[in-house]
Order: sequence, then structure tokens, then C-alpha cells
Amino acid sequence: MKRIYTAVFIAIMAVGLLMTGCGPTPPDITGTWTSTCVPSAGTPGTYDQFTNTFTGTERVSFITSYITPDCSGDPAWEYASTSDYLIGDETSVAEVWEIDYTYTAASITLLDAAYLSGFEGIVCGLTGWVVDEPMDMLGVEGCAFDNPSDGEETLQVFKVASEGAALYVSDEINGPDTPPRNTELGDLVFEF
Repeated sequence: MKRIYTAVFIAIMAVGLLMTGCGPTPPDITGTWTSTCVPSAGTPGTYDQFTNTFTGTERVSFITSYITPDCSGDPAWEYASTSDYLIGDETSVAEVWEIDYTYTAASITLLDAAYLSGFEGIVCGLTGWVVDEPMDMLGVEGCAFDNPSDGEETLQVFKVASEGAALYVSDEINGPDTPPRNTELGDLVFEF
């Protein structure tokens, strides 16, 4: 009889733990993560460095473009976006977690006047570019790159590795209408 009570107690405790959300805890990604310098996927002859800063429930992301292969010197332009984020469940792949973003801002800032003629009327068809003044990009269509709309959600996965020193994210950003969520991690590494 004692075994039955013990088994029932264990079963009740297990259900209680599941209901209270005990289980794997996602890694803390608070802080600034920066990638190495990589060739730009969208602009031949330029190189990009990606920076993501996670604070509380907000992510501020920068893609800074340079003309040097090591991303040294003054940058040519910078794409910035801000989004709220929510870390979801661990995926079926160990230590890979869901992360959802809801965009609240996006802009491009031209940082080098030498590129003004290449931007004016060409980048997303927009005119009125001014050096060091961000051009609002949230919801702008007709761009050669994906540009988020206000409140647009995207779904990704991430993994923190190397004892918290490296952040991997999925290459594909799947929107909520594009199931299933991609669980393949990309090659780009963000260092803490």
C-alpha cells in the first residue's frame, strides 16, 4: 500500500512540475553579440558586420556595411532594426531554442557621402537621402532585400555555444504563415 501512495505522490509531483513550467531553461542572451566580417549578400564588393543587442524583451540589430574585407575604417551605411523578442520552447534539436521577433522600427543610415548617388532613387526607389540621417524603412516595399512591416513577426531558432561565447541563429527567417519553423542553424557566428 505504501508503494501505491509513493507512486501516486510521484505522479502528482511530476504533473505539478510540468504545470509550473519546470523544465529546460533557455540560455540568457542579454548583451551585445557581434559577427565576424562577411561578404555582403546583397551588395557585391562590400562586407557586412552584424550586431545584435538583447535587453529585456527588445533586440536592436545592426548590419553595418564596409568596403574593406576586414570591416575596418569608416562604414558606408548601416541598416538598423528594433524588435520585441520572445524566447519560446526548446526545439526537437537539443539546446536549440525558438525565438520570435515583432518588428517595431527599421531604418538605413547613409554614412559616407561617396555613396549618395548610388542610394538616391535606387535603394528601394527612395529619394531624399541625407548623410547621417536615418531613412525610415519600416514597411517600405520594392526593396531588393526583405524589409519588415510594423508589427511583422518572424520566427527563428538560436543556440548559445562555446560556454556562452558564441550565438548561432537560423539562416532562414520564417514568418508565421510559413510553417514549419526552420531548425537549421546558420554558419554566421555572433560572439559575445
